[in-house]
Amino acid sequence: MKIFISALTAALLASVAKACDTYDQCRCTMADNTFNNNATEQACDYLNKKAGGNETKMIYGPRGSHDAERWCVRWDGDYIDNCDMREACAMTNATGKDSWCKLGLS
Repeated sequence: MKIFISALTAALLASVAKACDTYDQCRCTMADNTFNNNATEQACDYLNKKAGGNETKMIYGPRGSHDAERWCVRWDGDYIDNCDMREACAMTNATGKDSWCKLGLS
């Protein structure tokens, strides 16, 4: 019985880890868990175009200095879906398994 409960708990935790949720800002990661500023900017541009934005109407846009931390944020006050960001990062050849997202604009 303990083995069954442990296996069930592990399966539930694995499914929650990949669940979609919304965040204030996200970044693209690489396989070695480093951040990729260029991929983050490209993913953010992709999400902006997908949402109907352009150069003059920014829905999604980069935030932060290019040489340090670069984040993708929504400028319309809404939140970023981490599953959308994961997909956008993969399209920019970011090799990480997931995007790195967090609440709060710090």
